[in-house]
Amino acid sequence: MTIGAALNGKLIVGGIVAGLMLGGAGIAKADHQDTDFLDLLAQHGIAMHDESLAHAVCTDLDGGKSPFQEVNKVNANTALDRDKSMWFVALSMKVYCPWHGGQDYYEHRPMGGVST
Repeated sequence: MTIGAALNGKLIVGGIVAGLMLGGAGIAKADHQDTDFLDLLAQHGIAMHDESLAHAVCTDLDGGKSPFQEVNKVNANTALDRDKSMWFVALSMKVYCPWHGGQDYYEHRPMGGVST
């Protein structure tokens, strides 16, 4: 085996190990986000545990839907009342897609937010 082949093999293995480590970090971040999200839901009295819906909210927002459209969707498709639907969307934004405004959306809506 030449030195070049040995070094090339080490680089490949090193790249695989680094990729696995980064992939694991991504999973850990997702788990941490999910835990944060579920904790925030519980703090606001929301018993629904649907992280996939929260991700769908962010996907829709990324696609151009408004937060109000998402509140209507959550309200129509879950057992949450309008107030809890607003919190669900706001907390989804806060944890999974903060670039859309997060909790500020709820607290500064035209009717005002509910302090907790």
